[in-house]
Amino acid sequence: MTAQRVGSYILGERLGSGGMGEVHVAAHLGPLGIVRVVALKKLHPHLARDADFVAMFVDEARIQSAIAHPNVVRVLDAHAADGELYVAMDLVTGLSIAEIGRELRAAATHDPIPESIVVALGCDILEGLHAAHELCTESGASRASGRSGVIHRDLSPHNVLVSVDGTARVLDFGIAKTLGRPHATLSGQLRGKPAYMSPEQLDGEGLDRRTDIFSAALVIAELASQSRAFTSADVPDVRREMRMALGDPYGWLRARGMSEALSHALAPCLALDRDQRPDTARSAGLALTNACALAPRARVAEWLEATLPTSLAAQRALANRVLAKGLDGNATTATGPRPPRERLTTEPRRRTAAPVLALGGAALGAALASVALQLASPRGARSTEALAAEARPAPSSQRVEATTPASASSPAIAATAQPAVAAQPNQSPTERHTEPHPIASTHIAATKASVSPSASSPPAAPNCDPPYRVDATGVRIFRPECL
Repeated sequence: MTAQRVGSYILGERLGSGGMGEVHVAAHLGPLGIVRVVALKKLHPHLARDADFVAMFVDEARIQSAIAHPNVVRVLDAHAADGELYVAMDLVTGLSIAEIGRELRAAATHDPIPESIVVALGCDILEGLHAAHELCTESGASRASGRSGVIHRDLSPHNVLVSVDGTARVLDFGIAKTLGRPHATLSGQLRGKPAYMSPEQLDGEGLDRRTDIFSAALVIAELASQSRAFTSADVPDVRREMRMALGDPYGWLRARGMSEALSHALAPCLALDRDQRPDTARSAGLALTNACALAPRARVAEWLEATLPTSLAAQRALANRVLAKGLDGNATTATGPRPPRERLTTEPRRRTAAPVLALGGAALGAALASVALQLASPRGARSTEALAAEARPAPSSQRVEATTPASASSPAIAATAQPAVAAQPNQSPTERHTEPHPIASTHIAATKASVSPSASSPPAAPNCDPPYRVDATGVRIFRPECL
């Protein structure tokens, strides 16, 4: 069966489904053959045609991707394909608090969750919410204004994942309220789970971060007692039960089997009047840590592995199956086989460079040999004054175009070729360019000079008797005009 592709993702098995969409485990095919297992959330097809739901879905991706915190599930990417919307998130290997509670209640015998583990997970939840509350929004709202950046509004045991590393992470900001985002709430609709809503949310009042603090306290209490606080899904019933039970939050918590210390720490968070609750989720978490023992993450991870090994093994198997699909998909969609190793070596470059180096070495050797020959000749011992006098150019009226062949019987002539003369200020660019290089001149068997005849009189006949001159060392130097 061919795996379903969504852009650069290969879909695996479904992890769950909710009101907005369903979540699949998926393999992301990245560059360089890198495959990463993620959770891919897909908006329900019938909701993808509704502008309000599309806006809410996109908002969730924007909000969750903007909250960079270890206690919030990270959004990695968003994708649209074939009229459907997808959001890729980190795949958290673990279980939601709802799943943990359901499995523990289904077991015939189980020990209660140690209070230190409950406190550790509760503090993680509150820290994740605090990160969302403190997020600066596009409208500029921040802690300086005293207004919340993001309010979750739907915190429940289903929206908190406990990973195998012992960390609790908040997710599902699908109906979060963000300042400056009017479409985050659909008109005339109360979205979320009524059993975990604050009294002000049930009454349709304006909300702030303290509504999330109330919901978090209910989740922590449920985790500790392993029993639902309010079971009805009807808003009037939940409102009535809540007002009866939470008139005395401390007594209600104690009646559910929680310790005195934990009850004292959680009771303010469950106050019906939000003005009596902690101002921030962080301060609520600090109250928990000050009142109760806090288990280290390794202890939480150890407890989870020991208590629910079968469920965790099933989660790992899901990830391994889609990883295998991703590796196979990367192999089949590759542009072609990798080039053989020999193509990646520098052998062709070395074969090409060898003749060049040989030629360069020969030229360099010839140049050095000619310089050595110059230094070894009698001329090499002459004074600087003699060399300068010999290097002076002849008058322009006496320069004619000629070619001086190298004589096999006169090796001294080739060995004592005239050195180049430095360009004078009154020389033209062309004249400066045609002057021979000092070393190259030793290999030149012919010298060219431009004719510059006088405009007033014809040039004088050359004196070629004898056709050479003798320098100070006795070497005959033939005059070009006499050859």
